[in-house]
Amino acid sequence: MLKKRGRQKMRSHKLVILTSVIDLATAQVYTSSASYEEPDCQDFPDIPVCPMFTKRVCGTDGMTYINRCNLCLYNWLNNANVKISHNGFCTKTRPEEEEY
Repeated sequence: MLKKRGRQKMRSHKLVILTSVIDLATAQVYTSSASYEEPDCQDFPDIPVCPMFTKRVCGTDGMTYINRCNLCLYNWLNNANVKISHNGFCTKTRPEEEEY
């Protein structure tokens, strides 16, 4: 019973990570300049496992992350220093970047 519960927990962690990566890959890009906030990554001690609640933030790299933990996960996996530009989706601001 204990081994089965451990495997189920691992599967759910893999699902969380996979879902996070997929959401990061499909995020919108580009944002305007604003004051940038340092993410509080110490609030997420279980990285690489993030909660699945959705409270999107726009990173200074122009990517929309599903929540602050996923931004911290991106920084952790890529040795990056992306900060929070603003809450919500990133918006495209340059007309030459429009998709047709």
